Amino acid sequence: MRNNDIIISACIVVYKEENNIKELLQNIEYFVDEIILVHDGEIVEDKTLEIAENFCNKRKISLKIFKRPHAGEAEILRPFSFKQATGNWIFWIDGDERIMGDYQEIKVFIRDHSNVSRIRFLLGTAKELKFNRAKRRECLFRKDSVFYFGIPHQKVGLLNGENYDYPENIQILHLEKRRKFRQLIQRSLKWSKIYAECFFKPIQEIEKFNTNKQIEKDFDNSRKKKINYAFFLMFFSSIKATLTIFIKRRDIKISLSVGLFIFMSYFYIMIRRFKKIFNFL
Repeated sequence: MRNNDIIISACIVVYKEENNIKELLQNIEYFVDEIILVHDGEIVEDKTLEIAENFCNKRKISLKIFKRPHAGEAEILRPFSFKQATGNWIFWIDGDERIMGDYQEIKVFIRDHSNVSRIRFLLGTAKELKFNRAKRRECLFRKDSVFYFGIPHQKVGLLNGENYDYPENIQILHLEKRRKFRQLIQRSLKWSKIYAECFFKPIQEIEKFNTNKQIEKDFDNSRKKKINYAFFLMFFSSIKATLTIFIKRRDIKISLSVGLFIFMSYFYIMIRRFKKIFNFL
């Protein structure tokens, strides 16, 4: 590989995405050079992987498929997907997301800005993008310049190089799903248990990408602080998140479900900590 070659690997974690996968692959086929598809579960209950294989075979797109034990959360499996990439750049995207705009210009930008290692794009629903309420996410990065821990709500950390917030002419569209409030609550309760469990897993059992001893030590110290202050974070962080999202998104159902997720996450962390103390005594 020559130094000026830019090879982009798309890393996608999927679970029951048969209604989305073909459209997603059509969306990125001229942007990426390789597709890494990691299925969340060793048993496949729908046609997601079959559709992907048929599409990529017809278009002669490089596709690698992996099946991993069911985790219930895409972030847990992302480090594994990153490790399978052979490109020098990684683009991660979910099944219900689409990249919008003339993305061919991105490779030109990367070639002309060798100092940039991590690129953030605006990401949101059509309404959020339209009314400037979208957030930014680091979707594209040099493989050797970042690190990542496989737990929910982790950001891609930067080892070297610079960040860049790409202009709004290229965005990531999150397809909006109309969910009932009850479904949002159920999802928040499910994810909060998964998130809380990650705080007590030994560092050796967490899937990691490009970490080192110092990064892992800092990560563990951060976990310990959150465990120690779980009672306070349970209230203050959940209220803050609820109000912030409500102000930005103006959607009371999503705001309340996110607040519940944070509240219950720290609640489970606090309960687990107390059990550990009492068992020790």
